[in-house]
Amino acid sequence: MKKRTVPFVLALALFVPTIAGILVGCCGAPAKASASAKSVYAFSAFTSGQYLTSGGGTGLSQSNENGLNKNNLFSASPYAGTARPELIKNDIEKVNTYIGMFEGYLKANSVKPESAKPTVEVDGEKYGAYNIKLSSTLATSKGNVKYTIYYNEVAKGTDATDPSDDIVVKAEDEELEVSTSLNGWMVVGDPKATTPEELVITGERTVTTEGNETEAEVEFVTTKGTKSITVKQSVELNEIEFGYEIKDGENVISETEVSWESEENEKPELEIQFKNAQHVADGVEYLVKQDATGGYKVTYSVDEVEKGFFTVKVKEDDATKFIYTYEDGFNEPIAR
Repeated sequence: MKKRTVPFVLALALFVPTIAGILVGCCGAPAKASASAKSVYAFSAFTSGQYLTSGGGTGLSQSNENGLNKNNLFSASPYAGTARPELIKNDIEKVNTYIGMFEGYLKANSVKPESAKPTVEVDGEKYGAYNIKLSSTLATSKGNVKYTIYYNEVAKGTDATDPSDDIVVKAEDEELEVSTSLNGWMVVGDPKATTPEELVITGERTVTTEGNETEAEVEFVTTKGTKSITVKQSVELNEIEFGYEIKDGENVISETEVSWESEENEKPELEIQFKNAQHVADGVEYLVKQDATGGYKVTYSVDEVEKGFFTVKVKEDDATKFIYTYEDGFNEPIAR
């Protein structure tokens, strides 16, 4: 059987012979593949939603060409630096965008959404007609915000939605491929509001099994007006890897590799590397982790060699801004 392939900045083929239980049952027993898929769908939708509903992630400081913030009046000392580190000075707004997108999950320490069957009584006539409902309440610059997605998942080549919440994948000795597509809505806030904030969601998933080997590909698109975010993922144990492509119309704003890792009793980590973008620091990887103060420490490295770090904290007198502080003491406010 010819395999389906998708070109992108992230390799999407995922072979998991030792962890087939994520998508198929162990020992060849049938199992439902939707548990991890639902988390991936929700994670993709809600991180994209935070970007698309926050004004498109502008997050720009009042900086001149040298990176000095014109309104910076609170350097750490008279000897503090006066500009961003040269290596990363053009990446900061992009890093800020992704911290904003993932902030709710960095603080929540969980990627598992709440799942329920939509009903007309609870969700209204429009959303109650869908088969699947996933929701999470996440911390944002506007406070705690509830994000909900409603969708139907359809086996490709059919017109009817699967009557259950799940797509079942069986492990057989011969190769088996199951492809599904989904469509629906993401709602920010109360779904029963008079004019709820809505975003269109679409996606597709292909799971191929051959013996004990499983390959999974997932693509998820969130759209609001002319702006869209396409997310393509692979999942392995506690680590989730993504390729994010942000577009305005046909114009690609950024392409980014993102790795999310969350382990029991450990703070989650977000790793970011920008791709194919003008003026970004080539080969620099950023590791974002929440610190003891509730802010974030961001370490940046090249070829796995640490080059420096900076901290990110919510501005005390204005919760709509972060304060970025670099190793030399220079700091600047940037909109969340």
